Amino acid sequence: MVPVKRFAAAKSRLAGVLSNSARTELARALCEHVLETVAACDDIAGALVATDCDDVEAFAMARGAAVLRDGAERSLSAIVDRALADVATRGATRAIVLMSDLPRLAARDVAALSRALHRCPMVLAPDRVDHGTNALGLGPPEALGTCFGTGDSFRRHIERARGAGLGVEIYRSDGVACDVDTAEDLARLAPYASRGGRLRWNRKRPSRVSPS
Repeated sequence: MVPVKRFAAAKSRLAGVLSNSARTELARALCEHVLETVAACDDIAGALVATDCDDVEAFAMARGAAVLRDGAERSLSAIVDRALADVATRGATRAIVLMSDLPRLAARDVAALSRALHRCPMVLAPDRVDHGTNALGLGPPEALGTCFGTGDSFRRHIERARGAGLGVEIYRSDGVACDVDTAEDLARLAPYASRGGRLRWNRKRPSRVSPS
């Protein structure tokens, strides 16, 4: 399951580094990479995108994903929880939530998360500083309410799981830990692109704007 906001509204923290069109292009390319990576993993039965946007819906469906429409006014955790409930009604006994801005995500990461979820009712993959949660697996999908959208969601997810008596397995890899929120994150992406990274956005430079 992948929550995706309108591409034009994404990556607002990069406003002083990239133009509006470049941020839109980046968000679209990041999302495309995540969806293509999930589709390449045989361990995953299918992808569900939760969004409030017509363009994202068409984009996701063109790449083979199912779509759940949601309201922009809802919190990220509420959007994810509703989507997890939806996949449960579709018969899923386990589900993995992935953020849509993981440029180094590989099919082996998704497969590893899936294997971990067969061993444990909850798997967590933090960002590079152990603050946010870039991937979360639950079995069953409604086993726990999520804490996405908070600055310390990784810690909160662990505490909530322990409070509910759920075992937790932590998965760490550069593929899941690397997200793109800040100019520093964007700078880290350049060496990856020069080594032949697959993210299409990196094959051409976006127009930049000078910080005000």
